[in-house]
Amino acid sequence: LQSVLSWGVERLQPGGARSWHNARWRDVNILQAYYWQGARVADVAEWSGYSDIHVMQTLRPKAVAALAAVLRDELRDPQDVAGRQRVAAADLVARLPKPARDTAVLLACFDQAVSLELLYALAPTADLPQALEALTQANLLVPVADTQQLHPLVLPTLRLQANPLQRQTWQWQAARYYATKGDPLTAVASYREANLLTAGVELLVETWATILKQGEQAEISRLQTELARYLEQSALAPAEKAQAQAIAGQVAESLGELDTAELHYSRALTSQDTAVKTTALYRLAELSKRKHHMDLALAYYQRGIALLAEDETQNPALLARLHVDRAMIHLQEKQDLDAAQSDLVAADALAPAVAQALQADLHNAWASYHYQMKDKTAELAHRLQAWLAAVETGDSERMMKTAHNLGQAYAWRGAYEQGLDYLGKSLALAEEAGNQQLIGANRKTRGNIYFWQEAWALAEAEYLAAHALFVQMGSRNWQGYLAYELAELYATRARWGEARPFWETGQQIAAEIGNEMLAGGLRALGEQFPLLAERSDLNERQEAALVYVREHGRVTNRDYCDLTDCASVTAARDLKEMVEKGVLVVQGKGRGTFYALPE
Repeated sequence: LQSVLSWGVERLQPGGARSWHNARWRDVNILQAYYWQGARVADVAEWSGYSDIHVMQTLRPKAVAALAAVLRDELRDPQDVAGRQRVAAADLVARLPKPARDTAVLLACFDQAVSLELLYALAPTADLPQALEALTQANLLVPVADTQQLHPLVLPTLRLQANPLQRQTWQWQAARYYATKGDPLTAVASYREANLLTAGVELLVETWATILKQGEQAEISRLQTELARYLEQSALAPAEKAQAQAIAGQVAESLGELDTAELHYSRALTSQDTAVKTTALYRLAELSKRKHHMDLALAYYQRGIALLAEDETQNPALLARLHVDRAMIHLQEKQDLDAAQSDLVAADALAPAVAQALQADLHNAWASYHYQMKDKTAELAHRLQAWLAAVETGDSERMMKTAHNLGQAYAWRGAYEQGLDYLGKSLALAEEAGNQQLIGANRKTRGNIYFWQEAWALAEAEYLAAHALFVQMGSRNWQGYLAYELAELYATRARWGEARPFWETGQQIAAEIGNEMLAGGLRALGEQFPLLAERSDLNERQEAALVYVREHGRVTNRDYCDLTDCASVTAARDLKEMVEKGVLVVQGKGRGTFYALPE
């Protein structure tokens, strides 16, 4: 009852400056004076400036009536259930023994449940078992396993009762406890609550990569949330803020939030720490590559290389990485072999200081260089070294990539069975990991091998599967290359109705993304097969017959019927049209009539 009355009086409070001379506060002042402070009528009369009789006969009844009206309205139509519960909880806590109140204040300082082990370490009272029993009897605890957490209704009230310095000390002790228990994110949160932001950022720097590698979505979301909270802290020093921005970029990138990642990395560039700044530059370069902004990527690489070149001892592995990745742009996008070679030579000089993973990528880049130099022997040697280095790392992603590249190198040398073997290894790893891009790349390369072996149906199946996958992924660059492969396959088979749309689509994509290598390949394909640029007015049956004639030298009316499953009359009409269009010529007479290509 007392808590309900307290809530009612609280609801009567009008706001503004409280005073006995303010008529709006009169009801509240009288109720609190009489029923909470136990004041006498004479005291109230003196404070209010009215006579004893007026207070007794008019002011007190009016105040009680106002309170009754508030309670009656709430009973009829509850509007502030949470407020009544909060006041009731505060009243309940006030009645607890001091050890229980002190323990409740301790628990209220934490957002999460507190283990009994930590609670005993922090306990402000020696009577902890009795305090917990009292809180349990009052239904103020939510026990879960061996942890304790206060009922949410009493948290706001009790947090206000905590001494700020004591609360900071508890959070600091808790942070150290959680760090030793392998719960870095809870430790980071406690460091933040203790206003020990530098310690929190240091722990984030130590642990973020492990959290991302473990790949538990809930933990990654917690990491992202905690980083956002740190970045909101005005007291966070610029150096720590830049570190947090760089980590937040990595987390956002891992979640596919590329625009958010780019924003975080850009903000990290304000760092005066070369390691933080160059890491941000590297990630921005990688994001630019993913968006196919190659010139911007080269600018980021150049700035990072310039910073690290001033002191190669600072991070030789990152410097080598920047050179290797920039070399790949020169090779794959710019066809600038001299610039690529310069980068690779620079990376070679740093090779003793880098790990096997980067060694694998360096060999892979050299292999790409030798491929463009048409030195197949050197290319294959580097592909093998890249594969072996990847196997040593145990990194399945590098293994699937280097196996694909090695399979491709064997295929280009005509060693098709070896090529298919390594492509099979890569495809199996890619399917296990769910790497859609590499699944598509392997199927494309297998299609190449089948095409060179003139296994047309197998090549078509692989190309179409890869094309569908890249369409689903929205990968325009890969779609363009598959359009080339399919156009070449269908043109080789004189299936012009199918070849032309892919040839035209490939040209559109090449222009759209600025891929000059793809555009040049499609132009060359058009020169090799001039009919790609010509609009055919042949129907599907006639197109199929044309392919048949190219393979067999001639076609008869009966051949046409068998090939296209049509009637003899339809075959005669189609063949007559092809003769009239100059596509075929008729030879022989009577039963010996056949149709062939013009001389």
